[in-house]
Amino acid sequence: MYRLLQSFRTPLALTTNLRNCSRQLPGTSELSISLKQTPLFRRCSTVVNSKTRVLYDGDCPLCVKEINVLKYVDKNKRRIDFIDVSQPDYNPKNNCDISYEQAMGVMHVIGPQHQIYTKVEAMRQMYSAVGLGWLWSFTKLPIVSSFVDRAYMWFARNRLSLTGRQLECKTGSCKIGDKEE
Repeated sequence: MYRLLQSFRTPLALTTNLRNCSRQLPGTSELSISLKQTPLFRRCSTVVNSKTRVLYDGDCPLCVKEINVLKYVDKNKRRIDFIDVSQPDYNPKNNCDISYEQAMGVMHVIGPQHQIYTKVEAMRQMYSAVGLGWLWSFTKLPIVSSFVDRAYMWFARNRLSLTGRQLECKTGSCKIGDKEE
């Protein structure tokens, strides 16, 4: 059992197929979000500091609530830089070349040693950085892991309409498509 638990401590270097996602932002041309073979963990060298960086959608009400809780927990220690990718001054070059489209597709966290985590692993890393990793530790269990991964991807595909941003989803183009690339 100890070996099984130890195996969950290392970051996963798995890849998964994502589908295309495009949506229309108010006042802009159509945005296409496409992530092919996105690794759940990789390294980069373009980050300017060694704090954990969380890339989040500041226009997502649910995302902002979660980020505000984490900011509150982290307020005195400042272990995390929270980067709102919906701001016009968002610069991928300062964030491991993670484009706006990629950041809007799934959650991204850049670790202190410049590791890039995505999806559920990003959530685990984000909560661990503020000392709340135990909240997500159960998601590493094999039986739970596949369910949580699928639930996360369902939410990622539908979060715009689920969070009251139906105008952006008026044509249904904000969802990740059904066909794999």
